[in-house]
Amino acid sequence: MPQVGRGQMDALNRVRGGSVMRRMGDRQRVRHWLGLPVAGIVALFVLVSPVPVSAKTTRAVAASFSPNPGTSTNQLYGVSARSSTAAWAVGTYAGASNVNQSLVLHWNATKWSKQATPDPGPNGNQLTSVRAFSSSNVWAVGSYSDASFTSHSLALHWNGAAWSQRTLPVPSSSSSALSDVAGTSASNIWVSGWYGCGSLTCTFYLHWNGTLWSVVPTPRNGSSNISVLGATSAWSAGTYYDNVSNTYRTIAYHWNGTAWKLTSTPDPEPSGENWFYAVNGDAANDVWATGWTCAIVSGTCGFDVNHNAFVAHWTGKSWSQTPSGVSSTMPSALPGVTSISTADAWAVGSICPTSTCSTVDSLALNWNGTSWSTVAIPSPGTVTNSLQAVDGTATGNVFAVGYYSSGNGVTKTLALHWDGTGWSQT
Repeated sequence: MPQVGRGQMDALNRVRGGSVMRRMGDRQRVRHWLGLPVAGIVALFVLVSPVPVSAKTTRAVAASFSPNPGTSTNQLYGVSARSSTAAWAVGTYAGASNVNQSLVLHWNATKWSKQATPDPGPNGNQLTSVRAFSSSNVWAVGSYSDASFTSHSLALHWNGAAWSQRTLPVPSSSSSALSDVAGTSASNIWVSGWYGCGSLTCTFYLHWNGTLWSVVPTPRNGSSNISVLGATSAWSAGTYYDNVSNTYRTIAYHWNGTAWKLTSTPDPEPSGENWFYAVNGDAANDVWATGWTCAIVSGTCGFDVNHNAFVAHWTGKSWSQTPSGVSSTMPSALPGVTSISTADAWAVGSICPTSTCSTVDSLALNWNGTSWSTVAIPSPGTVTNSLQAVDGTATGNVFAVGYYSSGNGVTKTLALHWDGTGWSQT
């Protein structure tokens, strides 16, 4: 999920192994400015947020960091941390054949290592989300492209020894993709995705109760990211296309144990675009949703000049926009968020350090219970750095993943760790 200035965006936006795209309503958008997307699969879009010079770190890159099995594309889109000694990251990579393959990396406290995974798609495979419930129970979801370049849902499960493909009850067999997986236990897991329904793209939810998967009805399309607080409380946030106003608007549902209920969400750009790309909470009155907004200039949403990091907070009664602390003069986006406690949350993404967006840097924001502030984080790429997801188990154990590029059409995996005092590349 990536993007930068128009030119950079085109160069970086290849198959989510190059990039990912998620279709909303009857339109498609790239999820990230800094470049990412999957050919004919889903659609995502991630921007880079502007980081003050004082918050940047050196661009030195060591040779022993997260693996890069691909010759051109190596990108991470999701991460799940069990502890400081166990975490999983997922994404995609493209080898000599230039066909994207699913990518799973495992952290053992010392290094990341690649795990073998099934790749059913002859024309592309990618994983966008992962959730670990134990060392022998991990789920990863995404999509693959068949011989006719049609997208299909991809669900993989780790049993402690190997990854295997699993069949889930997707509403349609024509075209589909899985977007997110979340849960609180092995008997309370949620998966979201989309499927082709006529000329539109419809969203759906699946729930695992420990015995079987079932399709759960949703009130309307547009939401795809999930955060589960318990058996009777879960959140889903996303974006939908309003055909009446011709704008993109945020949307959020709450699961009350019986049904998904629509809630009212803020749209800072009433005549522009408003995007939720991540949601996460630690309590019924403490849920965060992040993404970006885009003003319409001359009839279009300028990727390299009009995007701003967007943060919204649920207090138990309503959603409201919260200042991100990121300068509105520099394009930025926040596709990842995790909440450790009411006084500790992280949001990650990317930012253009200059108005021309000639380069894109990593962006990390921390919530201290009162306000959001920018925290220094590595940006090893000389051209693009895009963080896509973040997850943590404690104040001193947070992982953020994405990818970076120093040009030549090559992207490399980016895995970072917060130990309580600073971010470092792993």
